[in-house]
Amino acid sequence: MLYPLLSAVMILMLVNVVVATPYVYISNYGNPGTVSVINTDTNNVTATTIVVDYPFGVAVMPDGTKVYVTNYNSNNVSLINSWHSCVHLWEVGDY
Repeated sequence: MLYPLLSAVMILMLVNVVVATPYVYISNYGNPGTVSVINTDTNNVTATTIVVDYPFGVAVMPDGTKVYVTNYNSNNVSLINSWHSCVHLWEVGDY
C-alpha cells in the first residue's frame, strides 16, 4: 500500500528537522493503530503507543515534547507526549 510508505517517508523527512530528539515516529496503519518509537542512536523500537484506528500522518514539535498523529478512519488527532503515551484525542470531523 502507498499510504504507510508515504507516511514513513514524511516522518523520515521530519527527522532531519527535529535534530534535538533521538527518536523517529512511525505510524502503523491498522485497527487498532499504533505508533512505533525508534531510538535512532540504538536503532531499536523503544515504545509502541496505541492510538486510534488507522494512524496516517505524524508531526513532531521541534523540541520533541509532543507528537501529533492524524487517524484516518476515526476523524481525529492523537497527542503523544515525551513519555510516548497517548494523552489526548481531538475530534476533527469528516474529511
